[in-house]
Amino acid sequence: MLDGELDVAAVFGPFAGWVKTMKNEPVTIQPINLDDDTVPLEFELAVGVRQTDAFLKYLLDFALEDHAEDVEKILRDYGVPLVQCSRCVVAGDLPAHGSYIKLADQKFEARPDLASPDQVVTQEKLEAWLADGAIRSRS
Repeated sequence: MLDGELDVAAVFGPFAGWVKTMKNEPVTIQPINLDDDTVPLEFELAVGVRQTDAFLKYLLDFALEDHAEDVEKILRDYGVPLVQCSRCVVAGDLPAHGSYIKLADQKFEARPDLASPDQVVTQEKLEAWLADGAIRSRS
């Protein structure tokens, strides 16, 4: 895209922000986190510790809270897009999507009325495919 061969590129927000801010490239960043209800397009940054390191976890939490302005400055200096968040150490100004619908929690039903005849799998078709040499999974 920067070479002019592409008009549009989809990249991870923090990387796009870094390219624009740190590399000083003339790009327009358009967040798309509100465009999909099933694919999460917002991600929390986290610091992970072992489950047995509760003391360290709280030390890190307190340090992040104590230095929230410094953390925000670093994130903004690097162009990281930040969404609105009431429980985050650093919140941004971009509208947040909120919770996503987990695909595993959605109820999917077969809709043969929406399928064309070649898309409907019948027992007869399955048997014919197997007779023609399709491989049956044994797992």
